[in-house]
Amino acid sequence: MSRRKRCRDIHDLSLLVSTLRGEVGELITTWTVMGHLMDESRRMRSGDSSKDIWNDTLGFNRWLTDKLKDEIISRLSELGSRRAGRTNFFTVTTELRRFEKESVAFTDFMKINGFFRRRNVKISHKEIPPNLKRHFDVYISYPRLLRGLAFALVLIKKMDRVVLGPASLYLWREARKKRYKPIYPAHLSYNLLPFLHLDGAARVKICFQELQEGLSTFEEISTTIDGEPHRIAAIKKWGVIFLGKGAYALPDYPLKELKGISIDRSEEPL
Repeated sequence: MSRRKRCRDIHDLSLLVSTLRGEVGELITTWTVMGHLMDESRRMRSGDSSKDIWNDTLGFNRWLTDKLKDEIISRLSELGSRRAGRTNFFTVTTELRRFEKESVAFTDFMKINGFFRRRNVKISHKEIPPNLKRHFDVYISYPRLLRGLAFALVLIKKMDRVVLGPASLYLWREARKKRYKPIYPAHLSYNLLPFLHLDGAARVKICFQELQEGLSTFEEISTTIDGEPHRIAAIKKWGVIFLGKGAYALPDYPLKELKGISIDRSEEPL
């Protein structure tokens, strides 16, 4: 049995994507902290290089910014690796049997733009230089770094669209709101992305999209409406009930039991 086949048998697909999402989440958090340090450094600069060079706090910020930049480069390089059984896009696209073209494009971007070379020469897996002339530094600009990060973010969102369905768009929007208050360690914030609480309007939209794509079905539940017994349609997972031609999102979900409904006739359905 091949290594790839063993990997497919052992790993649960949702766990694989969640782990990969956590890695991208670590990248986003590192980039957020790096941006904060860069802003602080800009504010501390006096415009006089001879003074700035002796500013210990500014020097520390610059050093830490470079370390965070190398952290991003190293993680992006690992995600672009084509080794099976590792937390990278290659492994997950093999399991999904989708996005192979995008995965190859990401790896090519890492190669062409020097991410692998920078990682291997200056960060980790360090190669022993045969001579000093060949052991040159590899510079990766900030815009290029952002392009690599954006590439990874787009690809993981495409995978989440397959695994989580239409809800992935709204869950990622909710995660963006929490970008500057991540749970520690940062990857947990993104591992838990499927469990973020969404507002009623978003859940109603998700229900209609899932119904259209055949990912959800109506369930009949017994309850009372203004004291009268009724059976109504609901999608319990999202806590959405359907009355007449309207859909209403309950405050809490998933829906386990609905004892009774008191209708406010002035309220418009979502």
